[in-house]
Amino acid sequence: MRLARFEHNSRISVGLVDPVAGVINGIRKPSSHGDAMIGLIRAQVEGLDLQMDGEQYTLAQVRLLPLIAQPSKNILCIGKNYAAHAAEFARSGFDASAQSADGAVPDSPIIFSKAPCTMIGANDAIDPPWDITSMVDYEGELGVVIGRGGRRIARANCGDHVWLYGDQ
Repeated sequence: MRLARFEHNSRISVGLVDPVAGVINGIRKPSSHGDAMIGLIRAQVEGLDLQMDGEQYTLAQVRLLPLIAQPSKNILCIGKNYAAHAAEFARSGFDASAQSADGAVPDSPIIFSKAPCTMIGANDAIDPPWDITSMVDYEGELGVVIGRGGRRIARANCGDHVWLYGDQ
């Protein structure tokens, strides 16, 4: 399932993406206040089915937006989590911790966060602070949305708490 939050004619909606057909089918928003996608997650966690609204848009007709309009917390990120990227980063000269590209993958994950205000849509322009940097990097391979909270979750049960995941 590929979900999207999008803008069409100054109206923000959520929909189910069919990348092969190049269309988004509109989803009826749950009757909750606040962020439509958060309301949709809550409804799905409670066992409600997606209700289509009958609208269909081509991907060319819409502006894709961040999936969640304004996350309430920072976005948790994991860095250097696969060998090819870790080696690329080590060769870039920006990684002071890597001795060589061969040993670039750390023993423990590198965890960092991004503020909610850093989120942009799929094709939006990046507006970096050029007065303090001369280069930007991208690494958005996988996103995970937790639908049901919990603590001390057994490894075998962790998938029960994932509502949605996807790659770019």
